[in-house]
Amino acid sequence: MISTTSCSSAWSGNSRTSMGLTSETAILSFEPYVRVREEALVSDNGKPLHLDVEISREEYEEMIRPLIESTFDSVSKALRDANKGPSDIDAILLVGGSTRTPLIYRRLRELTSLEARQDIHPDLCVALGAGVLASRLAGHGIERVLVDVCPFSFGPSYLGDRGGFPYPHCYHPIINRNTPLPVTRTESYATARHYQDSVRIEIYQGEEDDALKNILVGDFLVQGLRPTEEPNEVLCRMSLDIDGILHVTAIEKETGKSKQITIARALQEKSPAEIAAARERLKVLCSRHSAMGSDNEEKFASDDADDASEPVASEPADNGVSDLPQALLMVKEASDLVEKSQRLLGGLHEEDREEAIDLHEKINSAIRSNEPAALKRATAELRELLFFVEGR
Repeated sequence: MISTTSCSSAWSGNSRTSMGLTSETAILSFEPYVRVREEALVSDNGKPLHLDVEISREEYEEMIRPLIESTFDSVSKALRDANKGPSDIDAILLVGGSTRTPLIYRRLRELTSLEARQDIHPDLCVALGAGVLASRLAGHGIERVLVDVCPFSFGPSYLGDRGGFPYPHCYHPIINRNTPLPVTRTESYATARHYQDSVRIEIYQGEEDDALKNILVGDFLVQGLRPTEEPNEVLCRMSLDIDGILHVTAIEKETGKSKQITIARALQEKSPAEIAAARERLKVLCSRHSAMGSDNEEKFASDDADDASEPVASEPADNGVSDLPQALLMVKEASDLVEKSQRLLGGLHEEDREEAIDLHEKINSAIRSNEPAALKRATAELRELLFFVEGR
């Protein structure tokens, strides 16, 4: 228990903490960790006390989850009042700096099956909207405002699940298409094997969740990582400026050891010759993983230090399922939705209950017969049904 020397000291400390956390939590929208430091925050019997703590994005998102869920309750109510459903939404615009939080993107995708617009600046659009309104009230005409955005998505490949087996070429973008420039984003990954002391970073351009269907734009090897039995966390930071220069940095979180490459002309459309060269280069890289083919699960599980293949980074397990290949994500989302609706069956009206059971059968049938389109359609219908049922 700390007894501060005065109320004014406590109020001052609270004010400084609030201002500091506002800026630091904004960083967690782009970085997986942030350190909060405040000197002489309060005093205890004349002795200044300092704050120095590291906060992870995962911890932050858990703290704000109740606030986010209550916000979605308001969104649901607004849609019900307008007699609209998720299928009636054309686009989702995020307004205000807090909406950059990745958890909001994920929850919106889960609830509406829509991707929020990335080309709108959450902070500036508030000021821009106020400015446009003031200008119109003053009788001035408004011209369109052009913003430089990234025309492609960029990200690394990683070892993940695909079809129930480990697959070394999973892909999830760190910088998404239509993100305003300049931009810097960081995501956290982990080594795939015990005592792994190096990792190869392969950077791709594209939208497919299979990296081999995208365009390889660069790769580099990070050596000298700290050998550890536990997964070693490696941060991948990507910075893209308006001149189309992409900087990629791999950072070992524990030691700070890093390596960087620069990819010029990242925003330029690739010519057929450049694409062919990238494909050829990709074949060479793939040959390094040949001992880790997706049809042989045992080779993926091998921890043999003499494995000839290049180390592959994998996503930490506690990062959730949002970065799994799309097909697996669809199946898990549909299964979770069926489980949720089954718990609600006893309280549904007879007509809603029959519709829900019918959709359960459609979803299970689509999963068994491997029909992604039918699965997506039935999942969306069940989500919309639950949306209205829970709002009653």
